Amino acid sequence: MLKTVAVVLIDDFAPFEFGVLCEVFGIDRTEEDVPLIDFRVCGERPDEPLRTSVGPALTPTLGLDAL
Repeated sequence: MLKTVAVVLIDDFAPFEFGVLCEVFGIDRTEEDVPLIDFRVCGERPDEPLRTSVGPALTPTLGLDAL
């Protein structure tokens, strides 16, 4: 059973595709009898903002060691 999903963000990533991953793996659906997934957002340099392809930045809090 899938228990952990980690996504690695790179500079100039596409927020729509990232949003799809968040929607599928990052929402707690335990009330619907779906097991909780540990969804991790990682970057090469944690706590450093990364640009998106459309403007706003996102800052991953985990490094590649969380993979």
